[in-house]
Amino acid sequence: MKVYISSGFTAQKRLRQYRDELWKMGHQVVSSWLDETAVPEGMDTAVFGRKLAVKDIAEIVAADVFISDNFDKTTTGGLFIELGVALGRFQHIQIWEVGPHGRSPFHELVDHRFETWEDLLAHVRSLQGPVPEVPFSCPPTTETRGKIEGAATGG
Repeated sequence: MKVYISSGFTAQKRLRQYRDELWKMGHQVVSSWLDETAVPEGMDTAVFGRKLAVKDIAEIVAADVFISDNFDKTTTGGLFIELGVALGRFQHIQIWEVGPHGRSPFHELVDHRFETWEDLLAHVRSLQGPVPEVPFSCPPTTETRGKIEGAATGG
């Protein structure tokens, strides 16, 4: 299954071990933000931010499972936006929460809650094969894709 892990950027290094565990189990973790470091030299921070946002949205849309890690405080709130993107696909993605229960009423819509990463990983190990893909998944239309790409380039 394809997995997107969402959390605050400060959790990046802590989450890499769980990403690696999921990979070892044969799952593809599509959260490339876990390895991002800094704005490329010469790139405007606003342009960089738009590119990151579009990339993260595309990765969430590609995922079968969205994991919201709530252990650390967010410094930017981006994980809440990512949860919103996943909730917008609610019939096409499993949404899992790990750690303290989220504060928003939208956190009541998650499919599974886990107290710890160890509980979540045990659940993944117990699954018989990959999480089934959602049968009615709809890719973005050409019009939607163009608007997303335009936002990334400032257009």
